[in-house]
Amino acid sequence: MRRRRAAWWSAGVLILLVVAAVVLWPRHGSVKTPTPLPPPAPPPVTIEAQGPATTHLGELLDDVEGFAEDATYLVAASVYARCHPEHAHELGRMAARARLPVLTGAGQALGEDDEARRAFLGQVRDLATRAPCGNPFTVVIGAFRRTIDADAYARAFPDSYFDATLTAPPMDAADRSLAERATDQCGSVVYAVLPLDQPYAWQCTGLRAQARARVLALCHASTDAVDAGAMKIRDEVNRLPATCR
Repeated sequence: MRRRRAAWWSAGVLILLVVAAVVLWPRHGSVKTPTPLPPPAPPPVTIEAQGPATTHLGELLDDVEGFAEDATYLVAASVYARCHPEHAHELGRMAARARLPVLTGAGQALGEDDEARRAFLGQVRDLATRAPCGNPFTVVIGAFRRTIDADAYARAFPDSYFDATLTAPPMDAADRSLAERATDQCGSVVYAVLPLDQPYAWQCTGLRAQARARVLALCHASTDAVDAGAMKIRDEVNRLPATCR
């Protein structure tokens, strides 16, 4: 009887050992080495403006959104031109094509104060010179702070003029580079009938972007007389809800 029990125990232990070996045996093709996660991106570099006018300019930038948009544009465009000299003038050309109100906000905030204007432009040059290429950075002018990614800003331009957090190209970009869009005559038509500088409800943003893409396609495809092409574009705009026109 004892021998039989011992045999049973031996068999049981053997079975457990076999099961454990099967479970622990490396399974080729099913056990994968974990892929190491990429290191977290470093925080944006902070660049502080200097000079006696810094506090005053920071207050104006916080109070006048158009001035803040102009400051962001000037810094981003300067950094982009320095880091990508072959594309130095593209943001300026696209700003003109899209009829952006560049420097309107700065003019309203600074008025006829030549000293403040010189101080502001000097700070823009200094900040742009110290900003890194290829990475976001945070500019600090007095109490005003704004994080800028010059490459993303250019990619999303001209929409990024009013929202510097955008990173994707506009819907009407149609996979074209900023240089191509800046020299496209049809772009002038698009932004003339559907400008960017008017505030609309957030629901209208996507609808107007889609309409710009359709107007651009109509302009490119138009072989009709000028009046006929204009009528098609007008009909496209009129399809928008009244509150989005």
